[in-house]
Amino acid sequence: MTTISSERCVMIKKEILVKNEIGMHIRAAIEFTKVANRFSSEVRLFKDGVWVNGKSIISVLTLGIGNNNRVVLEVKGKDEVACFKALKAILETEKL
Repeated sequence: MTTISSERCVMIKKEILVKNEIGMHIRAAIEFTKVANRFSSEVRLFKDGVWVNGKSIISVLTLGIGNNNRVVLEVKGKDEVACFKALKAILETEKL
């Protein structure tokens, strides 16, 4: 896990292997964005050269994240540690 800190910026950024057996399908993407929106931190996902807002269901779905795809999860804000852990758990869940 990479943590970047300065006076104004703290961020957690890590590559994660998506383990959901059918990827980030609609149900998994809904759960991901629902959890992301419970936190005040900014959430971004990266795949295939594209960064998207992790709090937007449409944006998450447009990445076309499949099983065993690698994505970068980036979380920045006051509650970033709890947010990162919750979202990482969703990405690594085999069934959702």
